[in-house]
Amino acid sequence: MKDLTEEEFKGMPLRGRGNSSQVYRNILNMQVGKISMVEKHEWKNKYPPTRLARQIEKRYGYKYETTTHAGGLGWVFRRVG
Repeated sequence: MKDLTEEEFKGMPLRGRGNSSQVYRNILNMQVGKISMVEKHEWKNKYPPTRLARQIEKRYGYKYETTTHAGGLGWVFRRVG
């Protein structure tokens, strides 16, 4: 077993109970002000990852600005709260 510092713990990509995708964990672990893009080739589900952001907003109370890339390359997320 390894002891962790507070910075190491905050920087770890943690996940909750059950199975969740890497995209879900990345959106969930975003810091306020961070901007990320999910490219189309990374996303294999039938619904867009913006739905994940809405689910996280409802469950955890976080706020995101979500947009689709104009060239069709993917989706952009910015955590605002």
